[in-house]
Parts: sequence; structure tokens; C-alpha cells
Amino acid sequence: MRSSACHRKPITYCVIATIFDDDRRILEALKAGAKGYLLKEQPEGKLIDSLQGILKGEPPLSPVIARKLIRHFHVPAPVEGPGHETLSPREVEILTLVAQGLNRQDISQKLSISTHTVASHIRNIYGKLDVNSKAKATVKAVQLGLIDY
Repeated sequence: MRSSACHRKPITYCVIATIFDDDRRILEALKAGAKGYLLKEQPEGKLIDSLQGILKGEPPLSPVIARKLIRHFHVPAPVEGPGHETLSPREVEILTLVAQGLNRQDISQKLSISTHTVASHIRNIYGKLDVNSKAKATVKAVQLGLIDY
């Protein structure tokens, strides 16, 4: 999307309706001036309700997109490991995804970072938490209160 596509006619209410739900595209569209982002995969009635909601001042965002935006802007609190080394917010985010069972490729796609970056973060997490496997990292994540089981 061009950075000025939704800015050319300020009285126009620009809403993206698409099949793409990756974070990069969502953020680019909203930064470019889109007032909403709807996924075409939702039932037709919901899509129509979302568009009609504009007249009532309701933001036209698919529920999946709203959750992604909230997650994107949520900054987890730093967490200290056994050696009192603090995990960065990104490390906490990755540890949470590892504990949820995602592999490096899935985490890479979800966070729009390379698998090498994910691997580097995981190495740092393992070092700070003094663990050497996903299972042990998941147990630590539960003990630290990052996830509930």
C-alpha cells in the first residue's frame, strides 16, 4: 500500500478488506491512513455489520485484527531468570510462543523476524534461564508466571 493512498482524499473513509492478516501488512495499512482492516474470511453478515458500524463510530476491525493490534502494542514486563538476568520483552514474547508449542519457523513468521534471530533469542533465553530444552523452558515460563497451565 502506498503511504499516501488513504491520505489523498481526507474525507474518504479508507477500510482495507483483504485475506492477508500478517502483522506487517496490517501495520503498514494503518500507518498509511486506513481507518479499518477487515478480513474477507469472516462471514458476510459480520463484514456488512462492521462496515455499517462505521456510521455509529465503531472501528471496522475484524476481531482477529483487533487482537493482533493489542498484542503488538502490549509490552511484557521484564522477567528475571534464576541468575537474576532479566529477559527482554522480546525474549519474554518468544519464550511464551515456545511454551505454546510454536517452532522457530512459526515464531519467525508470527513476529516477522528471521529464523536466525529467533534462534539467537532462544539461545539467550536458555542461557538466562539455565535450561537446555523447550520442555525445561516451558516449565520455567510456567514457574515465572508467563503462561498458565
